[in-house]
Amino acid sequence: MQEKMQAIDLMTMLDEREKRAEKQRLLCAKTHSPLLFYSMNIPGPYKNSALIEKVFSLELHQILMLLRIDINAIEYDATLPTGPVAYIPLDCAKSARAYKKELLQFEEKSPIGAWLDLDVKEKDGTAVGRDDLHFPPKKCFICNKPAKGCARSRKHSVAELTRATTQALENFLHKFEYPV
Repeated sequence: MQEKMQAIDLMTMLDEREKRAEKQRLLCAKTHSPLLFYSMNIPGPYKNSALIEKVFSLELHQILMLLRIDINAIEYDATLPTGPVAYIPLDCAKSARAYKKELLQFEEKSPIGAWLDLDVKEKDGTAVGRDDLHFPPKKCFICNKPAKGCARSRKHSVAELTRATTQALENFLHKFEYPV
């Protein structure tokens, strides 16, 4: 059976990013704690599918186990057409920088780390970046050069990026013996 996917145009994605950023600001203000916003960097117009939902959910559970967080303490939706998201309030016992370092190490060890977007915010909503912790920039999953440079120059076609993404996510699921 063919899966029906919804193409997302640029304006819809930009609007969604604004909504996500506002929600992050509100959650930081409400909880007075650091926040992890987890999503996936999926190239092309199709930001969600059964494959993406499975991979997102598997990695979400790995992240929650790593950080020792109960799934009932978070807010997430894996079915949004604009891509799965999770808002995860973090314990104040550890600094946002310590969480970010732990998550960057997780990302680097994951076979699909290039597609994970693990944004950590301070209590005041300020982002903690890779460069704040002296981590190198993310690498392109096709040519291994800095990903931002490839994205900015559009070095790779959407078809090439989509093929590489699908292949990597399918390979990841096969490791766990999940049917795609």
